[in-house]
Amino acid sequence: MRCNEVSMEHIFQAFSLGFSDYSIRLTMEQDDFAARFFGPEGNSRSHSFLAMDEDQPIGLILGGIRQFDGYKTMRCGTLCIGPAYRGQGISTRLLA
Repeated sequence: MRCNEVSMEHIFQAFSLGFSDYSIRLTMEQDDFAARFFGPEGNSRSHSFLAMDEDQPIGLILGGIRQFDGYKTMRCGTLCIGPAYRGQGISTRLLA
């Protein structure tokens, strides 16, 4: 699903799940996440996608369009998949 079609809560849940087992703990509140990742990081909800398993967010790719040397470029701000869902091709589908 495109992230502009879902709540920020769902986006944040996918982010939190996707980074839940990383060696460096990512701890932040939902408002801080939204301000950072959809502010100076340059991501936009219309260029970001959420993977769902029924009604549960399980994966996320944040993206945006930025100017670089006078050219519009697509960027990947983050990509994460919940640990139990890795190895199933979900990130490939998010990138497609």
